[in-house]
Amino acid sequence: MLKNVYLFLWVIGSLMAGNLHAQTTLNPGDVMLTGINAGNSDIAFVTWVTLQPGTRIFFTNNGWNSTEPTTAAGNARNVEEIATWTNTTANAIPPGTVVVTKTASPYTANIGTTTVFSNAGTPNVSLMIQDGDQITVYQSASGNGYSSNNNDAATFSGKAISISAWLNDYLTSDPESGETVVSDETTYLPSDLASYSVFHSTPFLNPYIHYRGARTGLSTAGYKTEVMNSSTWQNDWFSALDATAFALGVLPVRLVKFTAQWKPAGIELNWETAREIDLQKYEVEYSSNGTVFLKAGEVVANQTSGEGHYSFKHQPDAGSKHYYRLKMVDKDGSFIYSNIQIVQKALQAGSLTIKPNPVLDQRLTVATNELPKSTYSLQISNGSGIIVYRQTVNHTGGEMSLSIQLPSLAAGIYHLQLIGNEVKLHSTIMVK
Repeated sequence: MLKNVYLFLWVIGSLMAGNLHAQTTLNPGDVMLTGINAGNSDIAFVTWVTLQPGTRIFFTNNGWNSTEPTTAAGNARNVEEIATWTNTTANAIPPGTVVVTKTASPYTANIGTTTVFSNAGTPNVSLMIQDGDQITVYQSASGNGYSSNNNDAATFSGKAISISAWLNDYLTSDPESGETVVSDETTYLPSDLASYSVFHSTPFLNPYIHYRGARTGLSTAGYKTEVMNSSTWQNDWFSALDATAFALGVLPVRLVKFTAQWKPAGIELNWETAREIDLQKYEVEYSSNGTVFLKAGEVVANQTSGEGHYSFKHQPDAGSKHYYRLKMVDKDGSFIYSNIQIVQKALQAGSLTIKPNPVLDQRLTVATNELPKSTYSLQISNGSGIIVYRQTVNHTGGEMSLSIQLPSLAAGIYHLQLIGNEVKLHSTIMVK
């Protein structure tokens, strides 16, 4: 009897836990891709609905065998890989949020976690999308949504959400006479995905394509139309996939202005607001690559219905390019992101100040402004290129002034260099 009571309580507890953490059930068009790095198996996607903790979203490069609905018997290929992203945070993810995830080992994501399944059982597998392919976004109530593994004519039991294809357009007839299945680089467009599809006619086998359309000022329907319009996408091999959120609905704050500037003591961020409704705080997030952001600090909101003015200073690690964004957090825990501000500072040769020059009594002072935090090597070489003096300098950022006692150097012309991460400054000195 007691055993049965424990079993009953366990079942009730499991049901309650399931209700507390039930995943969001998605419908077609609720999630769409906004970026693809086929060479590295990176993808970015936007959600147009709130994603509760525990929500799982699947991505596969498996194609479709006909224009019949995705769930038609035998219409699915199940011979390639399936990536699963899960909201493993304790918070609901609001509409408009963009998730950037790497579907090759080591798997990473700016929000949540990602794993990849291979029908071949290969460890550390990646979503192989580099040779001109397609990605179907879908959801499944159980398992991975396919009837069997390693089957060219499997039956799909999940719910397809959207699809993106590149290089090879969607098929409208069998690629070859008598062929009954597509290849691993082609697919038909199933009828239930026709309204939620995009095709990218990229000239590259391994595209690095980004959505470059609007992220502010439109309705959800307007954004969806923009994302499904291939003319709003661009090939760009040099920029990270964009994690900037899409602005949706009435926001808890209206951000009027957000700037980031390089200053002698570090990066100075300033922002202005016109309205704050139940806003709790601003979290300042920093990234060195534009993809993975870390919290640099936070500022409490003033809770004003008028104008608000804020500032924040940050001393980044060494480097000449830095990325910042604001995470604006409401009292209920929901949040939105600002646009990303990029700060880049290129120090030019000749910004060193040497005093006195000519050098007297083997003593001199080396000074410079706005130098990033780093470990530097100060070197002095003679006319033959031989280094006659070297000193390591651990600089905390901003202005720098060094008093140097030289060894007994012969009178003549010398070359002074200050070398650090992405910084190389030089000057000529004369020793009398």
